[in-house]
Amino acid sequence: MTATLILLAGCIGITDRDLDAQETEMDPLPWYTDDVEWDTTGDYSTLVRDTAGYDIILDRLDFEAHDGVTIEMAVWRPDTPDDVKAPIIMDSGPYYSSGIEDLSDREEEFFLDNFVEDGFAYARMAVRGTADSGGCMEFFGENEQRDIDQAVTEVATQEWSNGNVALYGGSYDGTTPWIAASFGNPHVKTIVPVVGLTDVAELMFRNGTSEFRGPIMHSVVYWAGIGMPDALDAGHPQEQICDEVLHGSIAGPYTTLTGDREPINDPNYWEIRNWREPVRENYNGSIFLVHGLQDWNVEATMAYPYVNTLEEEGFEVKHMLGQWGHDWPDRADREDVDVRWDWAEMLHRWFDHHLRENTHVDTGPGAHVQDSNGDWRTEDTWPPKDISWTTFSLGEDTTAEPDDDSAYLVPVGPDATLAAADDFNQAQEQLTFSFGDQDDELRFSGLARLHVQATPHSPEGGQLFAEIRDADEDQRLAHAVMDLRYHAGGTERQELTPGEPVTAKMEFFPADAVIPTGNTLELRITADAPDRVPSHAATPIEIHWGEDASQLILPIIERENIKTTYPGQP
Repeated sequence: MTATLILLAGCIGITDRDLDAQETEMDPLPWYTDDVEWDTTGDYSTLVRDTAGYDIILDRLDFEAHDGVTIEMAVWRPDTPDDVKAPIIMDSGPYYSSGIEDLSDREEEFFLDNFVEDGFAYARMAVRGTADSGGCMEFFGENEQRDIDQAVTEVATQEWSNGNVALYGGSYDGTTPWIAASFGNPHVKTIVPVVGLTDVAELMFRNGTSEFRGPIMHSVVYWAGIGMPDALDAGHPQEQICDEVLHGSIAGPYTTLTGDREPINDPNYWEIRNWREPVRENYNGSIFLVHGLQDWNVEATMAYPYVNTLEEEGFEVKHMLGQWGHDWPDRADREDVDVRWDWAEMLHRWFDHHLRENTHVDTGPGAHVQDSNGDWRTEDTWPPKDISWTTFSLGEDTTAEPDDDSAYLVPVGPDATLAAADDFNQAQEQLTFSFGDQDDELRFSGLARLHVQATPHSPEGGQLFAEIRDADEDQRLAHAVMDLRYHAGGTERQELTPGEPVTAKMEFFPADAVIPTGNTLELRITADAPDRVPSHAATPIEIHWGEDASQLILPIIERENIKTTYPGQP
């Protein structure tokens, strides 16, 4: 059943414009320049020009999934003439407990004001087991993935649609665009994943370590925290008892304890939640990637270097990277971090180009990136292509605390006293390497590396956590984490022999950082990682430096005349 409601668009004085005429009669629309002024008075960014002023129609497009489960979906579409078809912007996620039609969130208002009134349709779907959608909260399971693909086809084949769909969203909803792309559905023309996941296991179990969420992400955070409460409200809690919940409840703790990404109860549990290879093989659209470089909820390793591989293979990718956390570029209530008031305009141009196929619209530079100083610049891509990999030898190019050529690191906490037994000399909770005051500005962009020689004193090895910092500003610029059993990198556990050194090849999370002239670059290494389950090994790790035993390798770039603002920034 379809319910239709006409909403007032509230655009008095705005004239209609012929959207079809844009494709053939308009002069090329260039990228905006420094003379534009953005409206900074609202909760979100707005366009620099008037919309077409369409009234808005609300439709329910609930559908029956392949296994008979009812999935709820709503769409807000423009009341256009019959010969003007609307492209679709679609959001799919679990956060509609207040109702699929509730527009209380600023993100929904953002789309109605900037896009639906201008001729786009905005659809959203509640993933199965959440809100009023039936079924079980599968946390990206196979049935949920098939639902998303089916929803794309359902909305794209409506008589008012032009058949072109963009998947957009943040966090969980920023992951479903990757899922939609993995099917190769021809209706999906572009995706805009904002702080989304490409590989769930890689997020939670990087280099053999486990986030605190790792053991409970499916069973507690999403099933008990969202799925079951929503099902109780909807009156069908029995549907929340399913194999996927059982599998997830075991897979998380199992991988936390062992590092093994093929759980004994369901070897494919993590594999089906990794969309990197399916996207490469099946997708035929563009990507507008958005990520905060200070996001510790979903780190930017979900995007990099994966998307660079896609670019090398011919995918069109646009990048937006700011010094914010788990957030959108134009979150107006954010403090001390720039708000991109041009976000609506930038996104509108992207959708004009890819959904309306208005090729006269300039979508702007390939990458917008903000460095750790807060300065914005544009690049052709990110990380830039002109990186110069520069190696610093710990102990030779640095001063160290302590000043010997090795020291024992011990974990902080209940086991620290036992770990720092008397037979371990110079037991430290932290090693600090100082690179001295910079004679010239030092700027690095991308994924820095640390190759550190370490001697484990347990077959379980222990953990290493590293930070690159600006010592003068007391500012963290980049961080890395590793379980020594995964010292070679990747997902394969290595055998460790107590007393035999290994080289831990650590890769830092993506960063765009600058150390100003006169400031001090600092490297800190500890045996404890914030937000990670502590290592099973309580014994120390001996760290070695000097004579190139350990090296920090930075992706250095040189840039001049960096602007502190983007065009028109207040």
